[in-house]
Amino acid sequence: IPCYYLHMDVDMTDLMAARKKANARGGIKRSLNDYIVMACARALGEFPACNSRWDGDAILHLDRINVGVAVALEEGLIVPVIKNIERKNLDQVARDSAALIEKARNKRLLPEEYEGGVMTVSNLGMFGIKHFIPIVNPGESCILGLGTVEERVVVRHGAIHLRRMMTM
Repeated sequence: IPCYYLHMDVDMTDLMAARKKANARGGIKRSLNDYIVMACARALGEFPACNSRWDGDAILHLDRINVGVAVALEEGLIVPVIKNIERKNLDQVARDSAALIEKARNKRLLPEEYEGGVMTVSNLGMFGIKHFIPIVNPGESCILGLGTVEERVVVRHGAIHLRRMMTM
């Protein structure tokens, strides 16, 4: 898979506050990954050339948006795929993601639940990893590696601020 790598620091302060407020209301717990998956789905919709898969000898451009979430198991990594995200809201994505991750950890995923993704979100932030270079899964067009969210001093509008930042 021919690759090139881009890295950027993203200000997560407002998203982390919104997530905390939303989760305080109760109901479904929304993970940081759920928000990122929704953002990726939006980007794939805006850039349809990336919403594609390599299928043997052709590139398939899909009309649905399917994003995988990397899940670490003792045996290795598996990527369940949240499908048809363009038709879902954040709570639906959060429910689907939680169910697929639980099935993956209990080794109950069906093949159709880990096939058909166009990209993967891989998050090592919970391990304190600031930056890494993930490997694109065969057939997919891209992968997004997420580092830890940490407080950093940043300059905004000519002033120094403490913000919650993530390297992607």
